[in-house]
Amino acid sequence: MRYMKKHLEKEERIETILTTAYEIETSHREQCKNIQETMISDAPISISPSFQKIITDKIQRACPTLKKSRDVNLTESNIYLDFYIFKVIFEKVSRNESVITLSVDDSGRRNCVLMYQKSFALGQGEESDMNRLKKVVEELITDNNIKERVQEHDRLNKQLITDDRIMVLKNQIEELWTFIHGGGYLGGFDACELCDPSKSAPRRI
Repeated sequence: MRYMKKHLEKEERIETILTTAYEIETSHREQCKNIQETMISDAPISISPSFQKIITDKIQRACPTLKKSRDVNLTESNIYLDFYIFKVIFEKVSRNESVITLSVDDSGRRNCVLMYQKSFALGQGEESDMNRLKKVVEELITDNNIKERVQEHDRLNKQLITDDRIMVLKNQIEELWTFIHGGGYLGGFDACELCDPSKSAPRRI
């Protein structure tokens, strides 16, 4: 490690690499913040409604007696499973699908459940509430604001995973590693044997 450190202290390219890495990190942090604001921010809908904010506000207006829940076992009544609804709407809009298979079924517990493709529930409560919830979800699949948020998410996410600077930086790091590992041009006092072969310990026969 001492020899590696000396190499790095002599190699000016390390400064360029560190600067590039910092710029990429700063840029990606900003992009992640933009994705968060686009998808999950709880800012008032009048300012900059996020994907989740649009959905929850519309559900609350249409079904004021329902509350958000993560109760996947459906032990509670008068609930909607927000994370499942987010997931279903996001996937449908991402695939440009405008039709969703929902059904309001008897839960057998004096309640009804809103089912997605008979696979899992999106909510549980009075039949009238589940029918209203069903209508809201169906409308959100084709909502233009929702489409805009999903498209913005996809654009920002693509920028993150296809950043050409990362590949350039990776190549620079690999070149520097090869250069340092091979001895480079450091030489001089206290150089390692890779830099100055004369410093190599004699082989024992």
